Amino acid sequence: MRIILIFLFSILFVSGQIAADSALTLSQLWDIPLDQVEYKIARSYQKGTIKVEEVYYQSRSFKGKPVRIFGYFCYPAKAKGKLPTILISHGGGGLAELGNTINWAKYGYAVLSIDLPGHGEKRARSRSTGPDMDVSVLLRTKPDPTYNYLIHSVAAVRNGITFLTQRDMVDTDRIGMVGLSWGGVNAILTNGQDKRLKTAVNVFGAGYIPEGCTWQERFNIMSADELGAWNQYIDPKNFLKTQ
Repeated sequence: MRIILIFLFSILFVSGQIAADSALTLSQLWDIPLDQVEYKIARSYQKGTIKVEEVYYQSRSFKGKPVRIFGYFCYPAKAKGKLPTILISHGGGGLAELGNTINWAKYGYAVLSIDLPGHGEKRARSRSTGPDMDVSVLLRTKPDPTYNYLIHSVAAVRNGITFLTQRDMVDTDRIGMVGLSWGGVNAILTNGQDKRLKTAVNVFGAGYIPEGCTWQERFNIMSADELGAWNQYIDPKNFLKTQ
């Protein structure tokens, strides 16, 4: 049974008009291969009792170009048997933090903390490629919803789960996720689609975003088609029933 623990999760349940019918379905838009992912261990070292791997793995391509996601993968060096595992998704302007990843690993977890795709505001040091994490891209639905950042950030998370399932020390029946802010939105979107995720902790993420958020003015000036595409394809409200 999958569980989602939600802190400060505020949703305004307001009815809205769904965008016009389209040949594109939710499953087609968000779907990615989940059987295997190519990855590379760029560096491997030890910090005290914790083994640290700096890894890169493939994710959903963007504008026809391959995308690589960076992550710190940490686990107790002397651990025996399979470990419960956490994937950490940072918020806007964030990056994977080695110290935080190590601290979680000290509690006996295997932990993967990733740089979400691309660069963007306050993310010049991101080691991942792909679309930039800027508000304009996070809210984008033109020329079609595949250009929206969340499509690619969730793909990065789900490919991260695939990476974890390929590691011998990971207990694939005990993979969970922590997401903060936009990372919390990733947690809702991922937990609502990926049954391999058994637990999700969402901090500050929400659905029904156009009904009340920091970027309200941006939504207010969207065309009916743009707003309809967001509501039909992107907004986390579409996955609340499958948490």
